[in-house]
Amino acid sequence: MFSFLKPRWQHKDPLIRIEAIKEIEDYAILTNIIRQDLDKDVQIAAIYKVTDISKLFGLYQTQANQSLKAIILNNLLDLLGGVHAKSPDLATRLEYLNNANYQKLPLAAMLINTKDQAIADLGLAYINNPDDLLKISQSNSLVKDNALNKINDISFLEQVLKNNANYDKKTLRFIKTHLQNLKVSTQKSTLKLQLIEEFTLLAIRSPLAPLNQFSALENNWKQENFELSLEKENAADAYLARFNEKQALDITQKKEAAELALKLIAADEIQAKAAILSALKLKSDSILNSKSDSKLGLKSDSSLNSTGIQETIEQDLAQSANIITETKKLIDQIQAALEDGEKHKAELLWADAQSLIGKIKNNAKFMLQEINQPMSSIKHRLNELNSLENWSSNQSREQLCIEAENLNNENLPPD
Repeated sequence: MFSFLKPRWQHKDPLIRIEAIKEIEDYAILTNIIRQDLDKDVQIAAIYKVTDISKLFGLYQTQANQSLKAIILNNLLDLLGGVHAKSPDLATRLEYLNNANYQKLPLAAMLINTKDQAIADLGLAYINNPDDLLKISQSNSLVKDNALNKINDISFLEQVLKNNANYDKKTLRFIKTHLQNLKVSTQKSTLKLQLIEEFTLLAIRSPLAPLNQFSALENNWKQENFELSLEKENAADAYLARFNEKQALDITQKKEAAELALKLIAADEIQAKAAILSALKLKSDSILNSKSDSKLGLKSDSSLNSTGIQETIEQDLAQSANIITETKKLIDQIQAALEDGEKHKAELLWADAQSLIGKIKNNAKFMLQEINQPMSSIKHRLNELNSLENWSSNQSREQLCIEAENLNNENLPPD
């Protein structure tokens, strides 16, 4: 009598159980059938009855039987790809792909069959295996070209070209071009890393490397149009700080030597002449080769007499002091412009400041110590703003492209 009370999905006849499954909506009952029924056809019927993607994914993860696992996977991929008659709407499927751990699913089959561009694009983001990407590129998938372009394994692509019997001419041409671009990109990345390493070594090298070596690295970096690298910028700033410090020290020592030489003129003119020429790096050929009755060879009316040298130094120092004062005013104006968000104005003022600094004489370069730090800070800030501006432009262009592509899904009238 109890057999009459059992539900039909527990009937001893598999065909009756299969018929009964068509009426079942309870996921717990379907799960129980999939896991416990002894007839494979009954289990398969229960699998196809489950159309909830998240629940089907749970079955896929917990199913031990590999043949049933493959059937669950095919059903799941058909639902995700939108080819199943009872597939959820596009927004629901996109939400599942975005938020669930579908990276572990073999999504290649879904990308080959789906007719939804958004699903194909999103699914492709989760696929990195070159064999899967190549398989997609050989199909009629909506993203077949993007799939091939995503392969970045040079050795894999070289092997594909070597065994090219199964690929059409168009695909082979695409692979050759893509492979060449990858090699160029790899070489450029390698060169960038090498230059960053050289900048870093230059910054810590002792004794300090000459400026021409730093300039050569900077030229190489600019010629390659490499994007901003904080590691490189920090190393460059560290080198320039050391260089400016050394230069300021050298100038101070030369100034002190020149002042000492002027004081020595009256007492010992030969020693004074040597000190002056060494400190100020004056061209001495004409003096040393000139014929004179005196043991120095200094002419009384020469611009190199003690009075003339002292006047020249004093004039240069006075002029440079005025330049430093004007530059400090410009620095204040630049900082104010940056605080007000007027980057263009700040750049114009920066150019004026650079022009002023260029007028300082060599024997007064030591005065630059007063403005080196604020000038360096301003340069760093302008570089940051330019980088942010470039980044913002790129982001805006990318967003514009996305919005334009999305118009395909709006079903707008042609007018």
